[in-house]
Amino acid sequence: MPKRAADKRRGRANKQKKRSKKALAKDLHAHAAQLEATGVSMMLRAHRLRTRAVDLTSSGPMTSAIAKDIVLHAAASLPGGKPYNPATPNSTKVDGGLINSSGASVPDGIWYFAQVCMTYGRFDTDKLVLWPEDVRANGKTLGGFVNCIMNFYRSKS
Repeated sequence: MPKRAADKRRGRANKQKKRSKKALAKDLHAHAAQLEATGVSMMLRAHRLRTRAVDLTSSGPMTSAIAKDIVLHAAASLPGGKPYNPATPNSTKVDGGLINSSGASVPDGIWYFAQVCMTYGRFDTDKLVLWPEDVRANGKTLGGFVNCIMNFYRSKS
C-alpha cells in the first residue's frame, strides 16, 4: 500500500508540473504578446516624434502649431522651466519659475524667455527677431507669445 500512495503522489506532482508548465507557457506567451504590442506602440510613438522633429526643423512655412511646439520645447529645455503639455491652453503663462544658467531667478522672465527662443532650434535658423515691447505687452501667455512669433513670420513673407 505505501508504494501505491507514493505512486499516486508522484502522479499528482507530475500532473501539477505539467499543468504549471502549461500555465507558465501560457503566461509567457501572453507576456510576449504584451511586449510585442508595447513595442509596436513605442515604434509608432517614435515615428510620430521623428515626424514632429522634422516639422520643427523644416524650412517649410511656419505655422502657429509648429511655433507653439518649438516654444514648448524651448520652455522645457530651460533651467527651472517645466515641460508643458502640448495641449496646454493658450492662456498658460510661459515665464513661470525660470532661472538663468547661473541659477538666479530671472526678473523679466518674458523677455528672457523671448531671448532664449530667438536662439532655439528653427527660430535661430530663421533669424527670429522679437521686440521687447511687443513681447512684454502681448507675450505673457502661450497664445500671445506664439502670436508675437507669427507676426515676425507674417512680416517676413
